[in-house]
Amino acid sequence: MSDKRETMPSEVKINIDLSDQDIYDAMKQIPGYIDITTEDFRELYHLAHEHAIKRLVGSFQLSEIMTRSTETVRPQTPLNEAARVMATHRISTIPVVNGNDKVVGILSETDFLRCLGADTTMQLLIKFTGDATAIDQKCQATHVDNIMSTPPITISENANALPLIHILKTHPFSHIPVVNAAGNLAGMIARSDFVHFYRLEVMM
Repeated sequence: MSDKRETMPSEVKINIDLSDQDIYDAMKQIPGYIDITTEDFRELYHLAHEHAIKRLVGSFQLSEIMTRSTETVRPQTPLNEAARVMATHRISTIPVVNGNDKVVGILSETDFLRCLGADTTMQLLIKFTGDATAIDQKCQATHVDNIMSTPPITISENANALPLIHILKTHPFSHIPVVNAAGNLAGMIARSDFVHFYRLEVMM
């Protein structure tokens, strides 16, 4: 089994297309003569906007946003037990931890579907209707470490939102385990936590 991996961000780019007409209309609202080309204005705007976004999302640590109380499962937990925990707490992703509380994997609904030979929940429902016994037996006989995603994608509780944005844009998970300096699970951060904290209406 591989050790955990903490993903660090590449350069985060925020791109907004500005037309020349957008620039002309904006310049008309400024009194007096402005000695600047549309290209210079566009470049200045992009740089200023990008710096403002980075200042906003970089001003808080994830420890201020994350959920500290989180459910976990162990690598040797049978899938039927893991499914019961996830269903009870209405979560689609759960961290897998070892005896030292270190994150060794991530278990998601997608992992379940792949294991049971279905691409969608509807396909799984059809399979379950046709042969519930076989599915139940497979879930009892299969352990979490057989299907979990590993190495896990984690993020430090001392990180700001910039690496989180990178992870959410490059990985399919909606929930990311947050670890402390020792690499132990400290909490979970969800895409919705980030959106609500920054009062965003649209997320990547």
